Amino acid sequence: MRSLLYPAFALSLTLGFNACDFMSASSSPIQSESSSPMSEAYNEADLAPLGPKVLSDVPGEALAKLSGYPLLWRSDFEDQTSSCWGARSSSGYATAACGEYGGIGSWGAKLNENGIHHSGNKSLAVTYAKNEDVAGTSLTLSANVVDVRAYYYFGTGYDFGQGVKIARVQSFNEATQLNDIDIVMTVRSNGGVNQCGTTDMSDMGLFFNGRPVGFDWGNLTSTRTFQRNRWYAIEYQVFLNTPGRNDGWVKIWVDGVEAASKTGINIRGKGGATVKLNRIRLGGWYSNSAHGNSCSSPSQPSTMYVDDVAVGTEYIGIN
Repeated sequence: MRSLLYPAFALSLTLGFNACDFMSASSSPIQSESSSPMSEAYNEADLAPLGPKVLSDVPGEALAKLSGYPLLWRSDFEDQTSSCWGARSSSGYATAACGEYGGIGSWGAKLNENGIHHSGNKSLAVTYAKNEDVAGTSLTLSANVVDVRAYYYFGTGYDFGQGVKIARVQSFNEATQLNDIDIVMTVRSNGGVNQCGTTDMSDMGLFFNGRPVGFDWGNLTSTRTFQRNRWYAIEYQVFLNTPGRNDGWVKIWVDGVEAASKTGINIRGKGGATVKLNRIRLGGWYSNSAHGNSCSSPSQPSTMYVDDVAVGTEYIGIN
């Protein structure tokens, strides 16, 4: 992994985690919105240590612009060690941050060595074995603009559920212990009440799951089916609006081609300039219980692999 520091962004490299999703190191459970199909429960026992920040805006600086050095942090997992990733609490969460990677857990999140990888010999393996299963790792940051590019590989027999989170970016509010902004990337099957057996993907998208006041942008989807056993470069960008203006946007690219976008939107809602994007999640949560589905758990343990992660402030691409 190569970490690049640029004065314009006053970077301090660090990474963090979240409990089932994102939790502060001091917290009680964050939020659990049972009415939302994109929410999961939190457990105080799942707390895991935060790592250092990936990037940080200079205090008092105006909204970050998409200029300068777009690539601010990258990781191919080659510097990660099984001893760090393997030290787990009884709840399955890593007992220490592994470099920038924190919130490693639960049991389904593992460092994959000498197996399926996009480059080098290592990658992140995320296995979902049951409905409402949580697995992944997190990064912490503080920024108005976040662009994340990672390579994803869905293994043999991967069962696409009705709301499988593969990534997310959030603004976690330490004071309220809630997410002011929570933008979730999902891959989904076509839904239905009887999803027994292995189901294929029908679409992907970014879904808003936070608790803002006055936000207006809704969700963003792209109809497509990912094949199993091949790598995809999936990239998404969140540009927070100037407070009080509709000048924010969200965008998705797949293999270097723009898949969906929405511009001229208010993501912050009535939140001010202090509302920053401060958490990134790789992996996440398997949910397949919407619509009264009678076969909500995956038909078999389903593993996806993540490699060559890059974080910046503008489009990164497949290089």
